[in-house]
Amino acid sequence: FGLIVFALWPTWSEASARQSLSDMLAAQRAYLAAVLGWYAAGTQPPDQDLARLTRELRLARMNADATVARSLSEPSDRQIDRARAERARAAQRRLVRATYVLAFDVPDRDQRAPAPGLSSLASSLDALLARVGSATADGDRLHTDSLPNLRSSYDELSAAHINPDLLAEIDEVVDAANSLASAVTDDDA
Repeated sequence: FGLIVFALWPTWSEASARQSLSDMLAAQRAYLAAVLGWYAAGTQPPDQDLARLTRELRLARMNADATVARSLSEPSDRQIDRARAERARAAQRRLVRATYVLAFDVPDRDQRAPAPGLSSLASSLDALLARVGSATADGDRLHTDSLPNLRSSYDELSAAHINPDLLAEIDEVVDAANSLASAVTDDDA
């Protein structure tokens, strides 16, 4: 009976794969916002908050990987867009690595000076990730000109007196976020 029901009303996983990618981006967005917020305020992140955010991001990434793999095993006309999903997952992994470096490896982690100029870039990153997550869930394509210009926000930040190691890692975050956005724009190839 179950096979007959599935044959008549199959549950294709394209939509759930897109949603799991969007959930992964939401977890990434929360993690990055917290880390950048701690830098902007010059505060040390509470270990339990950092551990919780790391677990949530890891779980969301594993769920997305499994759901996308399941979708890619279905008939090609029912799959998630393979190239778009792979580009998004690769860029998100790059963004995770850059965020982890910010959270754990940038020198002077215990003696952070406040970097209030970082708030503007953090807001732009948050807006970009929110738009990308929404477009991913809906299967929409975004127009590049509708997204925040992270590079100009970074250039404004680089004129401020900020730890050069921090600035280098933020540059990697900006590049990874822009790569992630390109996975859902209408002008990608």
